[in-house]
Order: sequence, then C-alpha cells, then structure tokens
Amino acid sequence: MTLFMTILLAASAAFFVGFPFWQKGLEEEIPQAPPGEAGFSALLSRKEEAYRTIKELELDHQMGKLSDEDYRELSQRYKAVALGILKEIDQRYGGVKTIEEEIEEEILELRRRRRLAPKEKSAERSSFCTQCGAQLQPADRFCGRCGQRVEQ
Repeated sequence: MTLFMTILLAASAAFFVGFPFWQKGLEEEIPQAPPGEAGFSALLSRKEEAYRTIKELELDHQMGKLSDEDYRELSQRYKAVALGILKEIDQRYGGVKTIEEEIEEEILELRRRRRLAPKEKSAERSSFCTQCGAQLQPADRFCGRCGQRVEQ
C-alpha cells in the first residue's frame, strides 16, 4: 500500500511539473495586441526607460560616479529623448479620448439639455397635509382628515 501511494505521488508530481512543457502551441494561444496598441505600449516602455535612465543618472551624480559635466550632457540627452517620445505619443494618440473624458462630455451634454428643457410648473403649495399626510386638493383651505389649516 505504501509503495502504491509513493508511486502515485511521484507520478502526480511529475505530471504537475512536466505538463507545461508538454503543452504545444502555447505561444499561439496568447492573444496578440492590435497594431495600434502595440505601438502605444512600445512608446510607453521607451518613455519609462528614458525616465529610469534619467533617475539613474541623478543617483550616479549624487554618489559621485559622474562628473558635473558628464551629468549635464547625459541628462540633457536623455531628457531630449524623453521629450521626443512624449511629443510622438501626443502626435499619434493625442486626439484619443479617455473613458473619463467621454463620460465628462456626456454629463456636460445632459446638463446642457436639462437647462434648455422647458421647466415643469411646480405646485404652488404642498399637495399633502403637514400634520397627518392626507392628500389635499388645490382649493382646500383646511385638511379634510384632521382639520389643520392649510398654508396658502
């Protein structure tokens, strides 16, 4: 019995560890990003890389690994690279609205429509008695249920 359990446990472990290697076509199952999104994500990764490099330069300069002249030269170069990437992102994707911007535009449009819509006439006075809550008629001067005087 113990031998059977040991063999079963070893086979289960081997299957669990080896299964991912036996799967075929794993690369084909991973969905590919659309071409536009792939370009955008590549630009974002380049931008982050430039930012990271600038931060590393600052750290190296603070630790004394870079001279002032080298730091200024390299910092200007990588800041120009980052600025170029930001400009490219704005040129390609600047007109693309985020979901938040679209929602805000819809809210503003609804508010504008509400302001332009004809306003409903509100009742001149409450249609219910403030004492007992009974419904009042427009001509009532006293509540029919409790006798409370109705405010005009």
